Amino acid sequence: MGLPLLFMALLFAAQLPARADDSEAPASHALSLDFAGRFLVEVQVADNPRRFPFLLDTGAERTMLYRSLVTELDLSALPRQSTRVQTATGIRTMQLYDVGSLQALGRTVRPGPAAVMPDVDLPGTYGILGVEFLHGRTVELAGDRLTVHEGSAMPPRDGWFHIEGRPVGRGSLAVDVQIGTLLVPAMVDTGANVSVLNRAAYRALVEGGWVELEENVDSLIAAGGTVQAARVSGKQVAIGGKTYGRPSLLVADLSIFASLGARHSPAMIIGMDLIGRQPVVIDFSRWQLAIREADTP
Repeated sequence: MGLPLLFMALLFAAQLPARADDSEAPASHALSLDFAGRFLVEVQVADNPRRFPFLLDTGAERTMLYRSLVTELDLSALPRQSTRVQTATGIRTMQLYDVGSLQALGRTVRPGPAAVMPDVDLPGTYGILGVEFLHGRTVELAGDRLTVHEGSAMPPRDGWFHIEGRPVGRGSLAVDVQIGTLLVPAMVDTGANVSVLNRAAYRALVEGGWVELEENVDSLIAAGGTVQAARVSGKQVAIGGKTYGRPSLLVADLSIFASLGARHSPAMIIGMDLIGRQPVVIDFSRWQLAIREADTP
């Protein structure tokens, strides 16, 4: 049986960079939204003056490029070099390209050979910005602005729900979600437009009478391919003190659950259908989540 998310957090905590100086002033960056309501941030590739929209993905351990970007910049693949990448729906072999450096959110990262993935029906998007740009920082996502603090900078408790979390994977944040009487470990994933339960969580919730089947869904599509999914409604979902009444959730055994150690134990991905409703603060320094009490109108 795989390790639950709680224990996986301990395996990777030592690999993260040290926390930055808390005294640095926060920086504000523009956000835009893709067609599914996910956050896009601007990325500069090497010394190219143009800035390209990348999907901000707190569930991605590394930044990856879409094929549209290497086509736009006329980059050549490294000869006979590829890598196997774990995506949400499966492992996929991807070609490698040398892009030099990537600049985003006030940080420059030299990723070395970068994996290039096929475009996944995201017009106007050129890649996925992973958590290596967020390590040791706190990000506030509100409306059309993203504010970055170096180190830990949680908002005051008045007007915000504060949720303790833990690192999972190679730098993502996991928190516990209450559905009925079941406490489900969940990864905060701004790259997911919908929240997803694995089959183990679904079975436990059905037994407790806390979810009901709405309809079958043919497939859930991502870079690693497609997987079968079903749609269910939950009576209530709570993240800390923040509750969501009868949310619609997908059920699918995504391969990302197995890689996080939750092949046979209940687990969940929190997508933008929940955390995108109101301003949120994600602390990648002390592993906390804050959710504004009032939803965005």
